[in-house]
Amino acid sequence: MQRTPALSLRIASFAPYVLICLAVVTATFYAFPQTDDYCTFGRLFSHSGGNPLLETWYLYKNWSGRYSSSLIVALGGWLSSVTPFPLHVVYSVCLAILVAMFALGCAAVSRVTSASRRRNPALALIIFSSTMVLMPSKLEEYLWLSGAAVYFAGISVLLYTLKLLTDRQASSEAPAQQYDWPLLCLIVICVGFNELLALALGGYLVLATAIGALHGDRVKRNIKYFLAFGAAFLVTVLAPGNFARDAGIAVNRHDVLQAATLALSSLSLFKDALLETNAILLCVLLIAAACTGWLLAGEPVERARRFLLLPVTLILSFPMHLWTYSFLTGENTPGRVINQAFVLALAGVMLLLAWLVQRALVNRRMGTAAIPYGVILVAGLMLISSTPFKQFAKSTRDFAPAWRYQQLERQALLLAASRNGIPAVVTPLVQGDSQPPIFQGADVTEDAGNWINRCVADYYSVPSVRLQGGGVMSAMCHARVRCAPASAGPVATSN
Repeated sequence: MQRTPALSLRIASFAPYVLICLAVVTATFYAFPQTDDYCTFGRLFSHSGGNPLLETWYLYKNWSGRYSSSLIVALGGWLSSVTPFPLHVVYSVCLAILVAMFALGCAAVSRVTSASRRRNPALALIIFSSTMVLMPSKLEEYLWLSGAAVYFAGISVLLYTLKLLTDRQASSEAPAQQYDWPLLCLIVICVGFNELLALALGGYLVLATAIGALHGDRVKRNIKYFLAFGAAFLVTVLAPGNFARDAGIAVNRHDVLQAATLALSSLSLFKDALLETNAILLCVLLIAAACTGWLLAGEPVERARRFLLLPVTLILSFPMHLWTYSFLTGENTPGRVINQAFVLALAGVMLLLAWLVQRALVNRRMGTAAIPYGVILVAGLMLISSTPFKQFAKSTRDFAPAWRYQQLERQALLLAASRNGIPAVVTPLVQGDSQPPIFQGADVTEDAGNWINRCVADYYSVPSVRLQGGGVMSAMCHARVRCAPASAGPVATSN
């Protein structure tokens, strides 16, 4: 047994991680719809009658089989039409909910290290905070709804699904029958986020089914789960939208050797951009994660055959993501996919370390738990003093308020143009000293025919939208509607 340290030390050890959680949630409330969000929202109201299910069906037929993520984005637009709040407020709330889902996923999966399923809040906080601070592209993960729906929300569902599957492996056959339908539904939902998460889940199920067959253990149940996965995978892969989207792509795809070369190239960039610059911090965080296993010393340890499949699946998903994406597209792996793979791999390594330490300390008499809490505190302090977090906090503090002000001004201009039925000319958004600002994706351009411009015009029901050339908009300017020369017709502009 080990003695519980002072309450003040336990609270202090969690404080840095709680601060990161608050900073992340705060940032979501400065986010605004952008890039292809407006494509979905505009089509939702102009072509799908505001029905998110019809919009999801439209995307399934014309763009992508990712039914789960398509529905999440469409729901954001739909909620803005049935609540008294404007779109950007609903948008931020949806992002905050997705962040909360990920936190719950971390809390759920952290419990699998112990056979008693005891909560491990320290491990959950470390997994959550580490990934949120160190992920390469925060915009594409949790500040942009389309990106968050495809590459972030699904991680939460995958973690929870794998946790439940691990629980089923540890339970007897009869009591688990009542939980099969919810788990089968989760499997179907998880597959619908994106192909890479689906393959990670499929890998787990294949291994679980094979291992179960070797030991004559839960074979029927595992086959049932795998069949549900297979049916959902076929539904998403064979979606008409996948073929319609890829029809005009001329890039050399489905080349095994080229995919391996591109994957190694993406891995090298990831190593240079993240691993080498944060090597010491990552090592300390991994040590802190291992120490959370120390806090569970004395708890019954989950058997290796039941536990190891989960972290191994998460860790192997990293190289699988890099190779599979390049194989399917013939391109280097983008930041949003590396984000997803990094989150899963880091969670897998931390879970494995916590389990190994707990396993090593089982049946041993331990002293005070002040040492692991002290290590966790040091790791947290290093995390909030790291360059990635300081840049994130600075951008949220200095850039985000001006960004919000400018977005509201632009929104007022577009609404005024909509009321007057005239084209809108908007000025560029000030970037400040953040290059590039984490809150900004692709903006409208000077070409009214650009796809982003057309999506924004469709959402606001204006004839056209274009970016005014030359200069940038002052953060203290005010939007107004004025008339251009008669030859040009009336145009809504901001100065």
